[in-house]
Amino acid sequence: MSFSGVKLPEFDTLVNRHAAAARQMEELASRLYGELTSAGLDTTPAERIRKLAAQVGREAEDLRNRQRIVREIERHKITLGASVATGTLIGVPDSLRQAQGQLDGALAAKAAIAAGRGDAKAMAELQRYAGRVNDPDFVKTFLAKLGAKGITELPAALGLQVRANVTSKRDPQQVKQVQQVMKLLATALAKGTDPKDEAFMGEAFLDQLKKEGRAEHKALEVTYVGYQAQALIWRASDGKPPFSKRFMEVVGRDAIVHQKELSDSRSPYANSMDLATVLGISDSMQPGGPRMGQPGEPIKASVIDDLAQAAQYSRPAAQALLFHTPKGWTKSIMAYLLTDRRDGFNKTGNHAPFARLLRTALSGKDKESLKYTNEALVILKNELQGVFGPGKDGKLQITDQKKLKQLSFLAGPIGSVMAAHIDEVFSVFDKKKPELNGIDHAGMDRLLAFAGTDASATKALVEGEVQRMLSMVHESYRRDGGEQIENVLIPDSTLAVIPLRKPRSARRR
Repeated sequence: MSFSGVKLPEFDTLVNRHAAAARQMEELASRLYGELTSAGLDTTPAERIRKLAAQVGREAEDLRNRQRIVREIERHKITLGASVATGTLIGVPDSLRQAQGQLDGALAAKAAIAAGRGDAKAMAELQRYAGRVNDPDFVKTFLAKLGAKGITELPAALGLQVRANVTSKRDPQQVKQVQQVMKLLATALAKGTDPKDEAFMGEAFLDQLKKEGRAEHKALEVTYVGYQAQALIWRASDGKPPFSKRFMEVVGRDAIVHQKELSDSRSPYANSMDLATVLGISDSMQPGGPRMGQPGEPIKASVIDDLAQAAQYSRPAAQALLFHTPKGWTKSIMAYLLTDRRDGFNKTGNHAPFARLLRTALSGKDKESLKYTNEALVILKNELQGVFGPGKDGKLQITDQKKLKQLSFLAGPIGSVMAAHIDEVFSVFDKKKPELNGIDHAGMDRLLAFAGTDASATKALVEGEVQRMLSMVHESYRRDGGEQIENVLIPDSTLAVIPLRKPRSARRR
């Protein structure tokens, strides 16, 4: 971005003289035109001067608009320039749109800081800038003025205000205002950390977010880790725009690694809850996407729950987060979340964000999706050991109800993912060319039985198999008029619905 530097009061003098010159040139053109017309001469010279006067007039208007912006910068005492020996040099972009975006971004950041201190007027003023988040210059100035530290600490300051409100005056308008501010932060942060967006703040800004995310912060009597507060911004996202692949590679992965480090060290922050849950205001801090938690129950959310909420809207972002093995780890992030971290999801009861994240990451037709789908199915096959067993009648039945309940939140997403890869799933039963490794017939039977415990997954699998069979039938008729259709269908005839029975004791309960 290029800038024009202006000094006050010299700039005011320039604006005034430019406007005066435009008026004088217009007067000169009018008088000359009259003289030439009276003498019966060619009026072309007068027309040239008139066009030049119009051009100078437009430049004067442009300068007046810049003067207005500079005056606003000066009036609000916003630092966008530098002090020099002869005065203040204020940087003004060559584009007026850019200049206005910078001014609004600076004013919004100033209002946000004041709102964090409890200024109700500033909070109301901040609402005016909600529609400016599509302007990259606004976003870059807004984020730059707040800085990674300010962005991390603002949710905590606002959260404490919500807690005070909820426990005393119960003003719903204030809660709504805070939610709108969180939405503004989520949108601005998503744009400012996306290399494909004009508002991208650069790699250094992402590194600063990591640094502040790992650092300990304090607001009033509350001490917290930065990621606990940043998580409130992530959960405010509705995916418009989504957080980027690069954000998940840098900040998202580090947040998960940091949460594991805290858990392993048994530090005071090992419970991994986000700051809204710690403050007891989680229901009031849900301004973004689908409601978290269990219906009818207060929301409890961890940092990882909130990260999953933000990552679910973009397949590249979801895959960047899950399809990665951090340095020093022996398993991918996806494998860690499916095994070691599973109790954490059951602890908060916040299953939906991770379930949607899995669906987004694994349902693609690309090689990476298939590779990690294979890994996820092998993991789950192993986790299902002992959950199902043959009954006296030879049909599968549930043999470990407790473990099934712990795993049950995965039935829906895994079933949907299996439906998305229906050809590969049923290739396991084809001895000639199975497309999934590490899963035998019995293992796939149990995976299908597990998916069958979820109604939506069952529906997706049935629809996927119907479409697969129809495709095979059509291909058979296209190839040889259907003469070999029996050979096509017979290998799948044993794969009708797998009977599943609960043990008698479970049915009696």
